Amino acid sequence: MNPPDPIPSGDELERRLERLSLRPVPADWKSGVLGAARRQAGRTQAKPSTGWSRIWDRWLAGFPVATAGVAAIWLVAGLAGTADRWLNGSVASTTPRISAEQMAEARAQRIILWQLAGYSERVDDPAPPRPEHPQPSPVLRPRSDRRERSAPRYV
Repeated sequence: MNPPDPIPSGDELERRLERLSLRPVPADWKSGVLGAARRQAGRTQAKPSTGWSRIWDRWLAGFPVATAGVAAIWLVAGLAGTADRWLNGSVASTTPRISAEQMAEARAQRIILWQLAGYSERVDDPAPPRPEHPQPSPVLRPRSDRRERSAPRYV
């Protein structure tokens, strides 16, 4: 008798495997494998995604270099603005206050401008009062009852 070929061809290997009978998996192996899989699945359960996490997952996480570049640009812009305020002071602290004489002069110029434009009203006059809206009925009714009855209905 010839000894079996140490490396059988693909077809012969398949024929040998087909002749083997399948045995049931031992119960302790099955419970061990399934228990480990369940423990692993419990640790890696997916969290429900929110709006920002969806944006991160779909757009930003796929392009880490571009995301880092945009973050670096924002960081430089923020630092530049902070450094400018630190070196030059804030705009509110460096802007001089308007004196009463300057405010009166600006009002006079505005009145002259309005008169040249042909308006007789002053700019400082209050706006005309708005007409009062009728108060809603305390009883809520369906919209079909609130519609005017004289309006034609098209069906």
